[in-house]
Amino acid sequence: MKNIHTTVLKKEAVEALEIKPNGIYIDATFGFGGHTGEILNKKDFTGHVIGIEVDKEIYKNAKSKFGAYKNLSLYNRNFFDVADILLSNDIGKVDGIVFDLGTNLYQIKESGRGFSFLKNEPLDMRLDLDKDFTAEKVVNSYTRERLEEVLKNVDERFARVIAKKITEVRRKKRIETTDDLAAIVRSVKAQHGKTNPATLTFMALRIEVNEEFKNLEKALENSLKVLKSGGRLVVISFHSGEDRIVKNFLREKNKQGILKIINKKVIMPGRSEQIENRLSRSAKMRVAEVI
Repeated sequence: MKNIHTTVLKKEAVEALEIKPNGIYIDATFGFGGHTGEILNKKDFTGHVIGIEVDKEIYKNAKSKFGAYKNLSLYNRNFFDVADILLSNDIGKVDGIVFDLGTNLYQIKESGRGFSFLKNEPLDMRLDLDKDFTAEKVVNSYTRERLEEVLKNVDERFARVIAKKITEVRRKKRIETTDDLAAIVRSVKAQHGKTNPATLTFMALRIEVNEEFKNLEKALENSLKVLKSGGRLVVISFHSGEDRIVKNFLREKNKQGILKIINKKVIMPGRSEQIENRLSRSAKMRVAEVI
């Protein structure tokens, strides 16, 4: 498996963790191991990294690529399982956790699961292939009202008209492919600038299929169960819905005296990173520390 994914805010995220030479850290969205590699290759690092990856294909690749590292443990689980993983493996509390909520570029371009409108593929969009709930089931079975809610989760201004059109089309023919769905969106939403009209619709369906908002809320809560006092929580989000969840969580825990917010303003990629990696432009990083 060729690594075509570029880790966003790699150095900034690892710096925010304030790595201790003998610390224990969790890379809760392992992917191709960008953040983990940055930690493991730090001079004098003798600690341990726990990597979590929900996608079986990417997990198998990670096991092969990082198999030689004795101070790395990899788990094929969802990131909200973080507390269960530590408990079931008799691992104590950790010094830091990083969540990178971006979709892996491999999944978009090479997985064949319909994450993108750039290729005509089945409407799947599952990260966890053990589940049978797909994007095809969403677009062909949800009511118009529920489809509208799903689209509004990513601030799609055309949510109502897109949901209405989907329900109209599926009465005549089942919506099965990415081309089918992209054509429906384009029929009711014009393109402005370089952004494809179907971008938010595809994002909304991916989030719905994988319960990303719900899982993020659980993962953030569970992270507090495993972080030591002084431990760092680093979260990189890529759209407003995710960032709202993270921001509200940190604010609430700050009010409760559980977390100290480290960066009052979000950290974003610098100009050079945005030029080199166009997909990094929407990234926002928030950092907090357990009191």
